[in-house]
Amino acid sequence: MNVVFNIKGSQLRGVLEVLAGTARIVDIVINIKEEYKIFSVLVADDNESIRGLLREELAKEGYEVETVESGAMAIKKILKQTVDVLILDIHMAGISGIDAIPVIKKARPYLPIITITGDTSVETERKVRAQGIFYYFVKPFDLEEMKKVIKTALPEEASKGEQTFKSL
Repeated sequence: MNVVFNIKGSQLRGVLEVLAGTARIVDIVINIKEEYKIFSVLVADDNESIRGLLREELAKEGYEVETVESGAMAIKKILKQTVDVLILDIHMAGISGIDAIPVIKKARPYLPIITITGDTSVETERKVRAQGIFYYFVKPFDLEEMKKVIKTALPEEASKGEQTFKSL
């Protein structure tokens, strides 16, 4: 028996969680996730307001969003699970975003890293950009621009199965 759902991307995660409650439905859930890729975004920022805003707004866009409050926690998450896009604050206590980037790049060289910072110095921007990030935002950032940059950063399937990224 085939069942067809007409669900917006932002609602799909909730439906999958409900459906995953039964063993019979697990295969359906896996097929849905494979057919309709749900991209994951990890937000690492020590500011709870920014984490909450991005979690809420990006979930509305259909992304699976997780948040952490430090560079160390971001590294830990990235080593344990697949993340499609990382939004990383530059200045955090402990392991800063600047210090986390090389570790993350070594583990996941093709992971698009979008940085956010309140630091407006050209020196910081140069240092961060030199590490191969995808995009650099200065706080306060434009949320709509952030959404566009995330869409641009998402992987698309190349004809030969190679992973490529859309350019800005």
